[in-house]
Amino acid sequence: MPIVTYNNARFINNELPGITVPLEYTERFSPDMKRDEAEAVGIEIAVEIAESIKDYVDGFYIITPFNRYEMVSEILRRLFGKSD
Repeated sequence: MPIVTYNNARFINNELPGITVPLEYTERFSPDMKRDEAEAVGIEIAVEIAESIKDYVDGFYIITPFNRYEMVSEILRRLFGKSD
């Protein structure tokens, strides 16, 4: 599930047992970021993580955060798609 905002990262880290969002990712967000800025950071993080593990996994299961399907589409495009 891509992180969408600073508060989302803190919520996941504090309220979802068994899930830890490393501080290095949380710190890439700012509480006063605009929506599109925060989504861009979330996409970057998701792509970085996926790229680092894709040689070791058989696939990905990506949960669309808050119906933001555009984020998932962009992540998949960067990982597997052709450039426009």
